[in-house]
Amino acid sequence: MGFTTPEKVQLYDLEGKVVQLNFKVSKATVLFFLSPECPLCESYSLNIRNLIAQYASKDINFLAIIPGKEYSSEQVIRFRNKYQLKSLKFLFDPKYQLC
Repeated sequence: MGFTTPEKVQLYDLEGKVVQLNFKVSKATVLFFLSPECPLCESYSLNIRNLIAQYASKDINFLAIIPGKEYSSEQVIRFRNKYQLKSLKFLFDPKYQLC
């Protein structure tokens, strides 16, 4: 299995709309691979919030990638709200294109 270039990766936002990755819109893009049921992901939420607060103004883009098809939008929204990650854009990668 070869690497898929970002221009060909199709992800989906929480509303189910297709999102094309574009790494050229900011100085850098940070991808967090998260799972709403993972205790480590829960415990890293404070660090993620701190990183976003520290670097968002420096033209750094932050995205949360939810690999696979195991989680619904509702589960991800509950996770996002519970751990105060509303400033982080969540995207589904149902075909594991980025993994």
